[in-house]
Amino acid sequence: MCVLSSLHLNSTEFTEPCLTVLNKNKDDYQTSFPGDDPALWVINESVRDYIALHGFEQNLNINFSNTKKTYKKKNSLGVVCTYNRYLSRNFFNTKLINGKSIPRSYISYSKSTKSLFCIPCRLYGGTTSFSTTGFCNWWKGEEKLLQHENSKSHKNCVLNLKLRANALGRIDNHMVIQLDTEVKYWKDVLIRVVAVVKSLCLRGLSFRGAEDKFGSVHGGNFIMSLELIAEFDPFLAKHISDYANKGKGSTSYLSFATFEEFIKLMSKKVFQTIINEIKQEKYFSIVVDSTPDISHCDQLSIIFRYVKENGEPVERFLMFLTNIGHKSKDLADNILKFIDSNGLDIKNCRGQSYDNAMNMSGIYSGLQAQIKKACTYAVYVPCSAHSLNLIHMKKTQTKCEARGILKTLNSLEIGILIAIWGDILQRFNKVNKELQKVSIDLETVISMYNSLIQYINDLRDSFDHYEQIGKTKCGINEYKTKRQNKKLKIGEVDLNSKESFKINTYIVIMDSLLTELRKRKIAYDLVNENFSFFFNITKLSISEVREKAERLRKHYSTDLDLSFSNECIHFRSYLLTLPKEQLPKSIIDMCVILKNEGLEDIYPYVNIALRMYLCCPVSNCSSERSFSALKRIKSYLRSRMTDERLNNIAILNIESDITKGLDYDDIINEQFISLLGNPVASAGTEKSFPKLKNTKNYLSSNSTISKDRLFELTTLSIENESVETLD
Repeated sequence: MCVLSSLHLNSTEFTEPCLTVLNKNKDDYQTSFPGDDPALWVINESVRDYIALHGFEQNLNINFSNTKKTYKKKNSLGVVCTYNRYLSRNFFNTKLINGKSIPRSYISYSKSTKSLFCIPCRLYGGTTSFSTTGFCNWWKGEEKLLQHENSKSHKNCVLNLKLRANALGRIDNHMVIQLDTEVKYWKDVLIRVVAVVKSLCLRGLSFRGAEDKFGSVHGGNFIMSLELIAEFDPFLAKHISDYANKGKGSTSYLSFATFEEFIKLMSKKVFQTIINEIKQEKYFSIVVDSTPDISHCDQLSIIFRYVKENGEPVERFLMFLTNIGHKSKDLADNILKFIDSNGLDIKNCRGQSYDNAMNMSGIYSGLQAQIKKACTYAVYVPCSAHSLNLIHMKKTQTKCEARGILKTLNSLEIGILIAIWGDILQRFNKVNKELQKVSIDLETVISMYNSLIQYINDLRDSFDHYEQIGKTKCGINEYKTKRQNKKLKIGEVDLNSKESFKINTYIVIMDSLLTELRKRKIAYDLVNENFSFFFNITKLSISEVREKAERLRKHYSTDLDLSFSNECIHFRSYLLTLPKEQLPKSIIDMCVILKNEGLEDIYPYVNIALRMYLCCPVSNCSSERSFSALKRIKSYLRSRMTDERLNNIAILNIESDITKGLDYDDIINEQFISLLGNPVASAGTEKSFPKLKNTKNYLSSNSTISKDRLFELTTLSIENESVETLD
């Protein structure tokens, strides 16, 4: 019986093979004997495992006299002669250069085909005659055998067989087989649990109900989801039947402690993913706003805006800070502490955006001033959407100043106001929605404000049009007549009702809106001024580009090199070579061109300038959206939720695109690692803590143990027998 023990291999001459261990008991192979004739074998996993475990017969006891092969060759005189050749027993041995004879333990004789087979190549898909039809060219037997045994494919096949034999022949083989079964079982359970946890977090739904029992209608969304899956999944249905409702001390991975652990791990991964992206992209801006939750605790939402590698700006929620106060100093201290604790540098902050409250927007002692003390480049950009809403508030005051209009609704004046405000508010609403987009930049905000200014200017001269609409709406053609209570002063003009309404109400409203729009737009013009030359860089002269680029470089002297202006001129030349339809229409388009065309190395400082511009926020609508998630997550029925759990579920819910991309295997393996040192033992998982620690102690000599291996050994330890049996 040959066991392939003496073949000399050079490990540098072949690649590492893959080895698969089947979940079969050693005794099962006794009944799968493939026979002594390799030509008659039906190659499958059972045959491979049997040969690897028990070896094979070389059939040396057979008489080789019937292996005669006749060859016709010319002799030295040129005469064709007939030669007979037989299989020699010498073929089963090879001689080293030092004269030592070593058996060729990998070959076996086939009685049915009267040929030799290489068993490793036969088992693992060799392509030569040694593995397919059998070798029987005895004339060149020694030469061909030497070529074959030194081939790379043959050595790979031999190594595959030896590794398989090592695995199947281990002393603890029954433990390995049992381990594979247990690992697969519990991973299948945990995959279903993680899928349910992910789905509930993505939608911000509650997990627990009035009781944690399977079969109860008050079991909550987590149990309900598992029961629903179990109706169509026999595996989960059997697991619930066997393990559910067993109470503390019984491992089922169906308890609340399991999904709470997964929530923590998943939120940690999402949080770290965002932090890593910010560190990689370097420049960022902050968006901050606060609101009270259902338990009257003030929650400060922290949003970071940065530009991803593909040139797309994103705004990411990181966490809620609870009850830190409303004073600008307290707000700044907590924000700076948060930035520093996560390994970020406030010096890389290039923008900040808040609402128009004085504690946030104050230029001397507000939050923006406190942040600017830490980083002078953190320009403040008022929330464009809030600013537009404040213009609406001003509009209401203007209506109140129009004395006498609201005394009765049954008048032509009211019909005109309804018509004009209907059109104005409809346009303002469309613009407001556009301003709330994450991908918007400052230039677009300015364009939107300019469009509204021009729109109001056009409406200012359209009084007759809205007068006609008002008459149609209310069915009244006459204005209310005002009583003259005082004498006219010198220089005053006695206006009729129509002119009085137009001048004292209609024009006042339009002028008030124009004033507020221009006033709000100034803040965005000041921030946009340094970068504005990028929007029409192809239309500017070289001297203008150089002048404006130099001004921007001086403003950001720590980020842009002296070569920046020259780089901008070169970038202008590149854009002029592009076809008209391929010219960028926005800063985002410029970033995308630099990325897609691989030009970041050619224009590195142009790329930096564009990214700094794009990371400046134009609104704090992302923080307002986080408040919507807050209301869903911390509801009336969950008002006692802890701050840690609120932040864990909130980041999974708000940053759903990252949550969806989490890998099940990573989460499951990480769950077992995180249990080390966790003092909290609860129903369903408390049994795993001592077992896991025992496993880690047992493997303490191997400091490089992988997560997968620790998971496997812990699972086996928990579900079967203590880890000491591995000793």
